[in-house]
Amino acid sequence: MFTSKLNSFFSVFCRVKDIGIWYSILDAIGKLSVFTSSMIISFTTDIVPQLVYFVQNGNLVDYFDSTMSIYEIKPEDLYPPNNATNCL
Repeated sequence: MFTSKLNSFFSVFCRVKDIGIWYSILDAIGKLSVFTSSMIISFTTDIVPQLVYFVQNGNLVDYFDSTMSIYEIKPEDLYPPNNATNCL
């Protein structure tokens, strides 16, 4: 008697041809995850700017120097003017 009650709680397994609508849902989720991962990689890495620089110049020799901004430091920038007051 215990076995008959126990068996009634378990579902009966049977083999089917396909998983129906779930195949389309899982396929869409897979494609969306690949697209999302590619966008994250492209926006957070330096691959795209390096590729553009390589296409324009043919090599990556001066790539690092081209990515840095140029600011010439003048002696006036190092020391405040004499009439400046310190706000502490």
